[in-house]
Amino acid sequence: MDLLTKIIEIKTSSTLKPLMTGNAINFDELWEKIIEPNLPKKQVVEGWHKILIDYIKRDNTVFFMRAFGGYPSKIKDKTVLRRGFYNLTNYNFSAFYGDNFFTSYFYSMALDGFVPNKEEFYNAMISRKFPCGLIQTNIEKQYAAFINGISPEIAKKGYKIAHIFSAGKDYNDSCPYKTIGDFCNNHFPRDKNVDWNNIKNDSFGQFHYRMVNFNSYEEADKVKKFLIAHFLRTVHPINYFLVPSKWKERQSNGKGKKIGENEDVINFMIKKNHETFGKKYEEFLDLALANKEEMISSKSLEELGKMKFTLIESA
Repeated sequence: MDLLTKIIEIKTSSTLKPLMTGNAINFDELWEKIIEPNLPKKQVVEGWHKILIDYIKRDNTVFFMRAFGGYPSKIKDKTVLRRGFYNLTNYNFSAFYGDNFFTSYFYSMALDGFVPNKEEFYNAMISRKFPCGLIQTNIEKQYAAFINGISPEIAKKGYKIAHIFSAGKDYNDSCPYKTIGDFCNNHFPRDKNVDWNNIKNDSFGQFHYRMVNFNSYEEADKVKKFLIAHFLRTVHPINYFLVPSKWKERQSNGKGKKIGENEDVINFMIKKNHETFGKKYEEFLDLALANKEEMISSKSLEELGKMKFTLIESA
């Protein structure tokens, strides 16, 4: 099966089974029941690593930005959505906006054991045939260069994708931007729909775009490094795992805490990835501008594996 066919058939070809109602009394049980069985195989993750590293080193690549895919609940202004909007630059890269479902395509493919070849992936991205997310409004469709896709229905099966290193924040001190919002405000702001009214033709067809110019190579290089970090945090299957979307840790005060945000769980996954992927994980962490010193616990993998919860249960 080729990549574009896999994206079209991503729901029907998914191997992910629906989550059953239940609970886990400690992390060991959570790991054995839920997390480990739903991790992609090592060779699959390494296959995606090779493709993604090849991609970010190429010229004329286009990078995904998880931004402007929603609007403030109090405003509900659909004109501020920018899913699929394409930003061309005067250097050798470009960028487009999308929503959280962009991540789910990569996780679903990796979990199914699907790895395209590097040319196939590169061509799907630069031809704007890889979907920017799940849905688009009619206003977005008027200007969007990237299309919407089909949901792998991970959430409908009872799961949530938990990121180890957040795509939106927690970049290391070498990074001049602390959040994706800060980055976009500086270089790829929301602006108005009509700013994408430029039309261009290439070998893949006609599309709307906005031109973004940088004043120097140094400025463009700084922007591209952040785009690479954000892109890898968003799409690399080494950076996320599945947790039950409605299971929460019951705390002594009766309130529940999301499992995917538990620091010990995150640190267990970091150390597990170090053990499993070695230098490839170090390469990912460096390119993703990760706060390694701040994020990685001093506890051993064995100690983290023995962590206890009050109770983890279906909410």
